[in-house]
Amino acid sequence: METRYERGLKLLAEVVGLPAHRTKAKLDSFAPEAGIFLAEYFGDFYSRPQLDLKTREMVTLTALAATGKLPQLKVHLQAALNTGCTAEEIKEIMMQLILYTGFPTALNALDTVHEFFNEKENE
Repeated sequence: METRYERGLKLLAEVVGLPAHRTKAKLDSFAPEAGIFLAEYFGDFYSRPQLDLKTREMVTLTALAATGKLPQLKVHLQAALNTGCTAEEIKEIMMQLILYTGFPTALNALDTVHEFFNEKENE
């Protein structure tokens, strides 16, 4: 039977990919319990059947952008693409933030999205 930790690691790899492994390795080197929590809680939430992975990532993008968590937003931009979100959907999520979070927060998020897609283009 798969443990919470194993399920979380599998979902992190599927949804987030390499950035999740980097984050987990960093945590393992100085705060191993935080790495365990990350995997287990990610697995707990992302394996719930009420929302598909794409919808979960759209909600995650919204929450991270609205609260100004831009480094994590960048990681989840790739996760959103991995789960089927399009660039246009991602941009529209950020546009919707203007109405509810104000221009400064939304513009910071849009700048992060723009930077992310520019980096992807130059890979």
